[in-house]
Amino acid sequence: MKTVHVKSPCCQARAIRFGGKRRQCVKCRKTFRIRPKRRGRRRIRHAKRYIQYVFGRDLLVKHLARGTLALAAVQKRFQQALLAIVSKPRTMHVRGKSLSLIIDGRWHNFKDERWTMYFLTVKPVDRDEAVIFDPELRPGKESAATWSNIIETTIPPLMKNRIVALVSDGIAGGKGLARQFGWQQQRCHFHLLKELEKRRGKRKRLFGWTVREAIYQTVRQLLVCRIQTRKKLFVCRLQRLSERKECPKKVRMIVNDLLNNLPEFHLYLTHPEWNLPNTTGVMESLNSAIHAGVRKVRTPAGLLKWATAIIRSHSKFVCKRTNYQPN
Repeated sequence: MKTVHVKSPCCQARAIRFGGKRRQCVKCRKTFRIRPKRRGRRRIRHAKRYIQYVFGRDLLVKHLARGTLALAAVQKRFQQALLAIVSKPRTMHVRGKSLSLIIDGRWHNFKDERWTMYFLTVKPVDRDEAVIFDPELRPGKESAATWSNIIETTIPPLMKNRIVALVSDGIAGGKGLARQFGWQQQRCHFHLLKELEKRRGKRKRLFGWTVREAIYQTVRQLLVCRIQTRKKLFVCRLQRLSERKECPKKVRMIVNDLLNNLPEFHLYLTHPEWNLPNTTGVMESLNSAIHAGVRKVRTPAGLLKWATAIIRSHSKFVCKRTNYQPN
């Protein structure tokens, strides 16, 4: 087998021996070592330990200053650890023939200016594990146009071709976004029930409490119903309850949105082979972890670095499929 000799790093010319471990460039006559040593003192790797303690054990940075180091030194080394884990290139490998894409946005304010952080998660249909991409932070409010641009630039084409469904919280333009890429949309049940829960009322003396409670319970039954005859019964009941004068205007709007887009809430039932989640719960748990670090940052760049470090410190996130229960 022919041996390919190393070229000189200065001129990329042929190198000749110049002692035991040194070589010489035949063009400029400079010498160099074949295994150059790094200059300076040996670097102590704090990145893995600091990131594991803060993001893995839910400790604060000040809790790491119980040893011989001062708090200022620990904070500086933790910032260096954050920069080290964020600056590394990341390669993502997601197995599975079919995937589902879960998206969610979270807004923050910096100096009276609105910023939105966009999260994308890919989940194989045959597994309960999800892989989250590095977040994107953009100025302004959440919009379908920004989502389209982020999906085009973030997700590789080969992975994009394997996506079959889009799971979202009902963002404006979500139906057009799914149609643009040839996917089907699954709406989040948690956000729908949360909006009804806020307007449900806790006191029975509240005006229209009986109607609100009946609408809330009927919607819960409709979201998990798989029998066509019972679906029609629940739909007729919701239409009748929403037309009563005791029903608030906002509750009537929520019910009309549900009835007009009912197939998007039942996609996990019409395609059980995809094992779709009917909520964006994996995003909500991630947002709670990121929200804990909002008080520690003052700039959008610091927030993006904090969120990226949280995502990269966890290799995979649990995203269980919907547990199908008989009606």
